Parts: sequence; C-alpha cells; structure tokens
Amino acid sequence: MQGSATADTAQKAVAAKQLDRPKPKQNKNATLKKLRHLTGTSWNSYSSWDNMRQNRRLDKYGFDWSTDGCSHAPDKPDGFNFYWACWRHDFGYRNHKKLVGKAEFKARYKSRVDSAFHQDMLRVCMFLPIKGPIYRKCKGYAKTYYETVKKLGA
Repeated sequence: MQGSATADTAQKAVAAKQLDRPKPKQNKNATLKKLRHLTGTSWNSYSSWDNMRQNRRLDKYGFDWSTDGCSHAPDKPDGFNFYWACWRHDFGYRNHKKLVGKAEFKARYKSRVDSAFHQDMLRVCMFLPIKGPIYRKCKGYAKTYYETVKKLGA
C-alpha cells in the first residue's frame, strides 16, 4: 500500500509540473488577435480574460499573468475594489509589449488597454447606488486612476 501511495504522489507531482510548463507558443498574429480580444473594453472581453485567468490551462499562448496590482496606488481606494481592473491592465501592458515591443505598444495599443482599464473600474462603480455620493466618488477614483495611467503609464 505504501508504495502505491508514493507512486500516486509522484504521478500527481508530474501532472502538476505539466500544468506549470510553458505552453507551446502560437504564431504572432494569432496571439495578438487573442490578446486584443482579452484586453478590449467590452464585458465579453473582461469575462474571457477572467475565465482564462482562472483556468490557465486554456492559455495556449504563453501569456504573462504576473501583476503588482495597482502598482503605487491602493488596490481598493475607499473600499472600491479595482484590483482585478489593475491586474487586467498589467496583463495588457506586459503582453502587448512582449509581443510587439514598447514603441509599437505605445503607438497602437496603449490607449485601448487604458480605455479597457477605465471601463473595468466603471463596472465596479455600476454596482453602487446610481447618482448617489458613493457612486460619484467611485467614478472619481476611476477617472483619476485612468488619467494617471493615460499620462504616466509606460
């Protein structure tokens, strides 16, 4: 029995390592098309990104999923949870730059990724009482975060 348990543990370890292994890379055009879909402004785009984030085995593109949250700003200013918006924003910046380079990213994709970031934060605000002071405060934070990355984001 003990040998069987050890073999089972070894098989699980091998299986886990296979999940962690980098995925075979797709061609650049297919990867860019998928990346554009995952970093758009629509709810469908956000949902697709979140689904792949939670099920990394779906990532056959080798995307970089690292994040530092909202960098030098609070992830949850006054309790408004912008962490996921910041993660997707990091995802968009890191993967576009890796795929097309920093200059092309800034020229062609940065504005779009920043707009998706803004929409993601506004979705957080949509769950608050409309036209109330808390809603306006949330939208104010979203605008400040957006304007900051629009101006300073690299």
